[in-house]
Amino acid sequence: MDNQTISIDPSGTGTTSIFHCNKFYNFTNKYWIEHFTFIKMFIQDNNINKIYLENVKMIYNSTKDSLSLIKLLGALELSFKNHQFELLEITSDQTKRIAQWFKKIKYIDEDIKNKNKISKNILEQYDFCKKTELEYKYMKGWFFQGKKITEHNRDAVLIYWIGKERENEKE
Repeated sequence: MDNQTISIDPSGTGTTSIFHCNKFYNFTNKYWIEHFTFIKMFIQDNNINKIYLENVKMIYNSTKDSLSLIKLLGALELSFKNHQFELLEITSDQTKRIAQWFKKIKYIDEDIKNKNKISKNILEQYDFCKKTELEYKYMKGWFFQGKKITEHNRDAVLIYWIGKERENEKE
């Protein structure tokens, strides 16, 4: 894992999760400006040059929390413009869609064991899921490298791997 790359699942009023070097760095606060400070300091302290950031396409409900998230994203965007690092935005729709793939894994494992025919698309999803080291256990939640994690942590891992996949497609 690249030690100058991070992925961020931001929150304006809840928990922001940063994934860096296979570790999670979480920050919980009700003020978006505190999240901004946490992210900015993390980037500076760790000499980061590449950021994968979850962004939103659309706000469905105009709540205090969603407005704080928009403020945070705007402040980050303005702050990032003056720095020499690469920013890749991942939509929250993508992370939610990909998280659903993990619920099929045990069935695909069975199909592979039984040598059943599996579509190329499903195999690509399966390979992506395996590479992330994430696991979904029914009624138990999400795990990374065997340890229980939050959905914020899960999203940060997914954002990282979506970003890596996009970069590989460019090459």
